[in-house]
Amino acid sequence: RLANLRYSAPEQRQKRVPVNASADLFSLGLILNELFTKEVPQGTGFKTIRSVAPEFAYLDDVVEKLVRQNPSERYANVDEIKRELIARNIEFVAQQRLDVTKRQVIPKFQISDPLIDEPVQVVAVEDYNNRSLTVKLSTDPNTKWKQWFRKPDTSFSSTESMYPNACTFNGTQVTFPASENNAQRNLDMFKSYVKFANESYRQRVMRETQEEERRAREELQRRTQQEEERSNVLKSLQV
Repeated sequence: RLANLRYSAPEQRQKRVPVNASADLFSLGLILNELFTKEVPQGTGFKTIRSVAPEFAYLDDVVEKLVRQNPSERYANVDEIKRELIARNIEFVAQQRLDVTKRQVIPKFQISDPLIDEPVQVVAVEDYNNRSLTVKLSTDPNTKWKQWFRKPDTSFSSTESMYPNACTFNGTQVTFPASENNAQRNLDMFKSYVKFANESYRQRVMRETQEEERRAREELQRRTQQEEERSNVLKSLQV
């Protein structure tokens, strides 16, 4: 019966009851719980490790078995406890990873593009020289926008002197062929190309954004499936 009463097992407090190494395992359970909670378990409803250190919640089941009143219901020896701790830790970490993966939310991909927020516009005619008209745009369009500008809808009735590939971009300035007689017509045609390019660019960016969101969702589903498989396998293994 030599023991610190605070950490003694129930059998140590009874008369004519055999006491063996299982009493040490009971004390180990009390100390393990105290390391986290700063309290020595007494009876039922004691403060759990989970309540103060959720990342070590798997230890609560180990403590619960260590401090059972009946010595035969505790672990057989320290080696069994080690195997249990390792197994429970692996399973717990796997479940945590799965929970984190499942809680992930794919945000709604927002389109943030200045050429969509403020489409390109023709703001001024700057010069007419050598049968060429130079206009100024509201902004310098990027390469992707220019690609769509050069792919107009076939419904456009381009004239021989005015078609997208004849336009030369230099920052916000664009120069294209225009004779004295068809300058206004070519300017109007150019503005039609700009309008078409704005809409085509907008649709393309939207499609690319939707595709990016779809890929992100598929990747999350793939990771979730992998974590579920991993967790299930770890749960089924016994050391």
